[in-house]
Formats: sequence, C-alpha cells, structure tokens
Amino acid sequence: MGRHSPVRRDKRLGSLLPTMRPGRPARYHPALTATGAAVSVMVVAFCLPFVIPAAFPGARDALLWFAPARCERTTVVEVVAVPAVRAAVEQLGGTIEGRHLDDGSCLSVRVREQDPADTVESSIVLPPSRAPQLWVGDSSLWLAHLTRWKERTVSSFGTTPVIMVSSGTTLNSPRNRSWTSAAPGWIDLFQRAQPVSIPDVSGSVQGQLALIALWQAAGKGASADRAVAAVTISTRMPTTPQFASDGDALSAIVNPANGLDDSQAPFVVTTEQAMVAINRNSMRGVLAPLYPSEGSPFLDFPIVRLAEESQDEPHRQATNLVIAALTSSQAKAAARALGLRDPAGGQPPANRRGLPARVRRLTPPSTVDLTRFLTRFATLDAPHQMIVAMDVSTSMLVKVPGSTATRLQAATGAAIGVGEMLPPTSCVGLWAFALTMNGTKPYRELSRVAPLKAPENGVTHRDVLRRRLQSMGQLITGGGTGLYVTIVDAVRTLRADYDPRAANAVVVFTDGVNENDPRMTLGQTVTILKQEAAAAPDRPVRVVAIGMGPGADVQALQAVADATGGSAYQARTAQELEQVLFDAISRRA
Repeated sequence: MGRHSPVRRDKRLGSLLPTMRPGRPARYHPALTATGAAVSVMVVAFCLPFVIPAAFPGARDALLWFAPARCERTTVVEVVAVPAVRAAVEQLGGTIEGRHLDDGSCLSVRVREQDPADTVESSIVLPPSRAPQLWVGDSSLWLAHLTRWKERTVSSFGTTPVIMVSSGTTLNSPRNRSWTSAAPGWIDLFQRAQPVSIPDVSGSVQGQLALIALWQAAGKGASADRAVAAVTISTRMPTTPQFASDGDALSAIVNPANGLDDSQAPFVVTTEQAMVAINRNSMRGVLAPLYPSEGSPFLDFPIVRLAEESQDEPHRQATNLVIAALTSSQAKAAARALGLRDPAGGQPPANRRGLPARVRRLTPPSTVDLTRFLTRFATLDAPHQMIVAMDVSTSMLVKVPGSTATRLQAATGAAIGVGEMLPPTSCVGLWAFALTMNGTKPYRELSRVAPLKAPENGVTHRDVLRRRLQSMGQLITGGGTGLYVTIVDAVRTLRADYDPRAANAVVVFTDGVNENDPRMTLGQTVTILKQEAAAAPDRPVRVVAIGMGPGADVQALQAVADATGGSAYQARTAQELEQVLFDAISRRA
C-alpha cells in the first residue's frame, strides 16, 4: 500500500468505521452521526424533567414540554363575577388551571355568575370563612354594602360609561335634532327625553348612578331630591313602556317584530357596553348613544379580594395567580372584546367605529354630598311596613290635568314607582276601597302584608303587587266611598302586627270624601285614632293621606293624619303626585 492509501476497514463493521487518513480528522459515516445525535437528544430529554425543575422550581409550569405533575390535592379559588364579564373571567381562569403551588397542591379556579345585589345579600348572612376569594363586580358603589366581608379592591377589569340610548330615528326627530350637534345635560335629558326607561334601582347600579348624576346636576338640594323622586316615579307610570331590564328595553328597540316603531323608541338609561352588545348582535344596528355634557358616571368592574384575613397561605398564593390572569394583557384584550374600555375610560371597545375616543368622566360627588344623598334616600332603603289603600270609586276614572292618565292610573303608577325604591325587606299590603267591596266592608284586601322579596306563585311579592296595581281599573265601583272605616281598620291591622324595626304606615289615595257611608263620621274617626294611639304608644302607625284632584276633602284628610302623627297632601297634577308621594314615604315616624 502506498503512503496515502486509506487504512483497511474491518469487514465485520462494514462501512460504519471512520475513514482514517494521516494528518486528517476522522470522518464518521452519516448514519453513525445521526444515531449519536438521537441518543444525545434522548439522554437530554430524559434528564431535563429531573434536573431543571430541581434547579428552577417554577419551570414545570412555565415550560410547555413538561407534563404536569400529578396532583394529590387542589387549592380552589372561588371567583364570583357579574353576568356581563363571567364568560371572560372563566376563560382567563382556565389558562392557569392546574398551576402548581408552593405547598404541592394544584390551582383550581371556579367561576360563578351572580348578580351584584345577590352577592351583597350573601355577605349579610355568610361569615367571612365562606366568602369567595375574589369578586368581579360591576361598580364600586356596591362595596359599601359588604358589611361582613372585609374587601380590598386590587384592580379594574374594565370600564363603561352610563349613557342614554335610543334609536337613531328618535334622536333625529325634530324634537331632539339639536342634540346631535350639542350634547344635552342630565336635566335636559330627563325632562325632554320621553319616555325614559330606567332599570330597577334596587338591583341595577346604572340606574342609581344616573339618578346621582341628575341629583348633582339639579343642585343637590331639596329641589334635586324632588327631581330624582319625580323621575323615578314617572318611569313606572302606565303610560311608560315597562321592561324587566335595560337589555330588554334595548332589544325591543332593535327588534322589528315587537311592533314598536323606531320613532316611538324610549330613551334607555344603560351603558355603552350594553348598547355595543345589542348592536353587534342585531342586523339593524339602530341604537344611538347620547353622552351628557356634564360627563358620565362609569361602571368600573372592580376586582375585589374578599375576607383575605381568613385565608391560608396557599389560598393567598392561588388568588394572586388569578389576579395576575385577570389583569394581564390577555385580560385587557378580552375586556375590549366585550365592549369595555380600559380602566382609565379611554381606548374604545374593539372594532366599534363611531364611538368617541374618550368619554368625559363625571366628577363624582364629594364624600359629604354622597353621604347626604344616601342619607336622604336611606329612609326609603330602611324597612317599611305599610298598607296601600287605593280608592276605586268611579270618580277615579277622571283624567289628570296635563296627562292622558286617569287619577287611578296616576295613583297606581306612582305607587309602583315608590315601591320600586323600597328595599326587598319592606313589607307591603294592598287594599282597594269604595262603598261596598266585601260584604258589609267598604274595602277588600287584594294582597296581604308581606316582604317584597317573599316568593309567591313563582314570582316575588313585589311582582304580585305590581300586577294587581296595574289591574286595579277592573275593580271600579260606584255608590260612594267608605273612607273612614277603611282608614281605621287598616291602622288596626298594622298595629296588631306591628314591626318595631320598621316605619309602620297606612298610605291612602283618594279623590273625594267619605261619601254615602254613615257608619263613621270624621269626629268619630279622629277620636278613635287618637284613643287607640294613646293606648299603644310603643306601636305608632301613621296615616299618609293623598288627596287627588280638586274634589278631595284635604281638611278632613289632614285631621285624620294629624290624629296619628302622619301627613296629608293634595296632588292636582301627576307631577305634584310624584313629589308629594316621595316626600310622604321618605318621612319616618
């Protein structure tokens, strides 16, 4: 062999041995090279799951190729979210499901949908140890009502302004056309936008925020109190379309099958997010917004830690992970997709052209002013026990001046409006009276005195009262009015079942006098009421008498009311009725 001849190969190894040449590195066969690489990868893959997690404890959850370790136990984080964001919160929680915690357990995120009013009620009855770890509400306004659970707001999921919404046709009508060039204020909106639909203020924070905005714009004094009361009551009048929620009202505008012409569309107090959602799901997309000139209050969708002091360290760590997921860039994108703005109120919802880049935020009332507002309306929020006695004599069918409603319709509408402002713990009964309604009695009990929240035939007692008030016209009876007997018996009924925690009152609506009923005179009525009140000083029941129209005997009503420490009013118009009824109910003995 020559000097440059290759080394002879071993026949048993065939061509797998390297080719050797003097002064040159060995060249391996490609097959052997690939085999070696494969073996190396297998060794590395085998060692990584043991070496890296030991050196870097968080690597198993951070690196995707590691199979999750088996969990012997879980640490559950319960999140309660309002319906508007529940799906997004649940999806974000799923991105960290099974994450390993320092104590060896695995994270489990359970998201439950709940209206904020129900969450507040849960906080009244459940101890801190049974509180959810997180609450994503719709407004920080609810937080003051979480009496048993200590709360700490950590962030905001997003924001949306409270605005007025109607159809484009309504906004462009001759009556409202000026609003397209210059934004109206809150007072102008509530006075000129007819009819107005406001969500039930007992369970809807956007309705409460709109009323606070009106109260601020009206000067925050006695006239502002009356303006708020008048708006609240007028929205429950029979001439105003009634909807279960602002979402239902918006859907009725865009749905041509409901028979509601665009030009007849109501103005709905709602949020920008709700409008965006309805327009997105409608082929017509007819909803148009009005942003009041003073600015809008905002729903801020707070992310709130609850009862943190009662949680152990694994739950605190797990809750921190959920908060991180709910405040991530992915969460911000999810909020915009839902129709929310960023926490600062800018950055309009994703792909929603025509919305302003930024909405002016209404300066919230000072702590002193807000306390005054809440104190003024807290009398309505405090417990009441009352019987509403409604005159159904034929004269109640007379039209109210300046309105298309009859006296009876105006009275029942006002009663429904104030009833919507009462808390669910209030107890209310309903009577109708004329001359003869139930045998020898001039009245009939239409609904017993019961808590407004009490279940009754698949609905609440509040719902039953509303329906019976709305159908009161079917009970119209002629012949006269047994006013005095009705008042005395109603006072006795409440005193027999007196509630010391509540304001006990009989609220009487009538447009006349004690007519064709010789069973009791005014003098006898006053004497009986005074004597029975003196005999039971620890069980006061006051009479609130509201005379409707010019024919009401206001002097007689005042004498009866004075005998019980109550009050009497005369309401000639629907506007006066709204104001006096709010004033009457908000006064407590």
